[in-house]
Amino acid sequence: MVGMGVQLEEGVREGRLVNESVPAGNSKKKGQEVNMVKGQPRPQAHRTQFDPIPMKYADLLPSLLKKHLVQTRPPPKVPERLPAWYRPDKFCAFHQGAPGHDTEYCYALKAAVQKLIRDKDLSFET
Repeated sequence: MVGMGVQLEEGVREGRLVNESVPAGNSKKKGQEVNMVKGQPRPQAHRTQFDPIPMKYADLLPSLLKKHLVQTRPPPKVPERLPAWYRPDKFCAFHQGAPGHDTEYCYALKAAVQKLIRDKDLSFET
């Protein structure tokens, strides 16, 4: 047992073993300053602002389809992990009756209507 202790001490002295009781070179001594670490705030995702319309999107969609201003979109795949906003009891006519959201809250339909308004292909009498 004494021989093993001598071998350990020699290993530490020669640098083959690390003596855990000796503080590592990168540790800070007491009394040294510590710089403040500040994280960067996550940038807010830019959400498109949609102009308000004087009717419900669900009521507007049939006339847009009839005038060939928009076309319905194929239903998206149901995600394996359902997002918090996913509502299986709501259905979207713009996405051919797909579950997950209501026609009134369909981002794709709102974006299509906003583009029609911006391009002056759609206007509402006020």
